[in-house]
Amino acid sequence: LAPNGFIFTTPNEISIQLTDVEPSVSNINFGLYPAAVFTAGEADMVAFTPICDSQGAVFIQITNTGTQNVPVEITFEMPEYSAFFESTIDTTSATDSTLIWAFNELEIGASINIPFFLSYPNVDFIDSLFTYVYTIQIGDVTLTDTLEMNMLCAYDPNIKVEQTGWGPQGYFLDGQTLEYIIYFQNTGNYFATNVRLEDQLSSLLDANSIEVVSASHNVETTLSNSGLLTFFFPNIMLPDSTSDPLGSIGYVKFRINHSSTVDPGDVIENFVDIFFDFNPAITTNTEINTMYDCELQGDNIPNAVVQIDGYVLIADEGFDYEWFVNNVAQVGYNENTITASPNVLYQVRVIDPNGCSELGNLFSLTSIEEANKTVWSFYPNPATNSIVITNLEGANTTLEIYDMMGKIVKSLYISNNQEVNVNDLASGIYMIRIGDMQRKLVMK
Repeated sequence: LAPNGFIFTTPNEISIQLTDVEPSVSNINFGLYPAAVFTAGEADMVAFTPICDSQGAVFIQITNTGTQNVPVEITFEMPEYSAFFESTIDTTSATDSTLIWAFNELEIGASINIPFFLSYPNVDFIDSLFTYVYTIQIGDVTLTDTLEMNMLCAYDPNIKVEQTGWGPQGYFLDGQTLEYIIYFQNTGNYFATNVRLEDQLSSLLDANSIEVVSASHNVETTLSNSGLLTFFFPNIMLPDSTSDPLGSIGYVKFRINHSSTVDPGDVIENFVDIFFDFNPAITTNTEINTMYDCELQGDNIPNAVVQIDGYVLIADEGFDYEWFVNNVAQVGYNENTITASPNVLYQVRVIDPNGCSELGNLFSLTSIEEANKTVWSFYPNPATNSIVITNLEGANTTLEIYDMMGKIVKSLYISNNQEVNVNDLASGIYMIRIGDMQRKLVMK
């Protein structure tokens, strides 16, 4: 297959014949030309865990994935309380807070990997949050990303870290990709010619989905039939940490999906054996990830309730939002409101901080008049004893209150500005429904 954005020249195929005498053929080249001229890039940042009273490495990698050579400028904003120590590639500019590397031209398909060291403060800052931010200008395209890590004060440099999960159990959601980084350092007293990382993948991981994101050095990746993932760094000539601290370290970062057999509550355990030349294995920590279940963990999944306010649709309170217009996702739009048009279908997914979500029903303003209808409301919210319904059109309207299991706990006829007694409801979250609209009630 031709790389993205390119087309093969003619001829685009060659016939070869392999024999026992010549079982392989190399150096077969095909011509390529760009299908269109465009600028694009991919970037990645990896930082070794900040350790008190020490220097820690950061790697920034940029690849030109466009169809033309372009200039590149990398700007790195240093975490508070850290200081610049050294870089293998000279900076174009360096201040107390910002580092800049500028390159006149990055060729098509080429990559730049910049390793550099930061100095970290003493034990007074243990567990402090350090925020790393880069902004890369590649031609007319801007790439930016942020990484956050807490400082530690006891450390084994050969470790494995999973970045997707959260909390002590490393929770992740069904369908989320796991992202691992394996860090290694030669802490001996002589250089290592080769380094090999062996990762026996859990049966709960999909070995066919492995994607290597970046690495500190050239790496060869293999996968056995038994699921042994091997990263081999041949002729790395990795110096020892005493003679060359920055040169003594390396990493590989990869992504992998969980298997289809993983159920909520299942735990994925993973560790790595690191071999420096023919020395015995150094076994890393065991990383733990647990599939999160919103209901099992007692997560209050937000309700995707749409309220009308003139032409504006308002989603129920949540952490994030995904809107659909005529069943098409509005990519990049994640506000809790959207301006509606008549006779158009709207739908919203409301997401909580853990990624749990609920997709609301399809909704449409069938006419201009409907958009201008007055919307009922109530107060106070949260409530303790009673609530008052306001802006209600008509009398003897049915009000229903549901608990979070969908069971009706109260039903009565009401009129506008009527007070409704709710002191018999236990503390928790309920839904009030009047007609086709519902709103969330919080009981203290």
